[in-house]
Amino acid sequence: MNILAKVLYLFTDVIVTRVEEEYLWESKQLGAYSPHTLINTLMYFNTKYFLRFSLGEHEKLSFQRLTINWKFGLKKGPKILRMLIMDDSMKLTKIELEEDVNHPLRCPVKLYEFYMSKCPDTVKNSYDLLYLAPEHSCVPESPIWFSNTKLDTNSVSRTLNRIKMVKEIVSIM
Repeated sequence: MNILAKVLYLFTDVIVTRVEEEYLWESKQLGAYSPHTLINTLMYFNTKYFLRFSLGEHEKLSFQRLTINWKFGLKKGPKILRMLIMDDSMKLTKIELEEDVNHPLRCPVKLYEFYMSKCPDTVKNSYDLLYLAPEHSCVPESPIWFSNTKLDTNSVSRTLNRIKMVKEIVSIM
């Protein structure tokens, strides 16, 4: 075994591969192609734009903390997605994302609106739910993709761990 092979062998356990966000879009791992893909995308956006890196932070998100409004209060022009975040000291912070009218298929505002349209009305005012479990029998044409039950913690944790491997997320953590 030559010296390079020995070095590679010794460091096999610590070599980490980072995937780029563009690859996730191109391979349809981000987007609105299925309930699972849409949930992954929302979690990705909440990590990237709202800086929610831990499982606990994601579990505190709710429909009531995310709202969509028109930027200037008028029913025209760009929309904004607003998240209200309460930290451990009970301080409330407001973070806003403006609609990306040039890339609607990758726009957090549009995809969150689409998510809301696929959720049951009974959960849309919830203070303790955001990520819902996908309906088992839904197809892309189904009017409702999600149940009224919370996505289990293990699924959220696994998805968040995958998100943390994305190059663009690692660079802001």
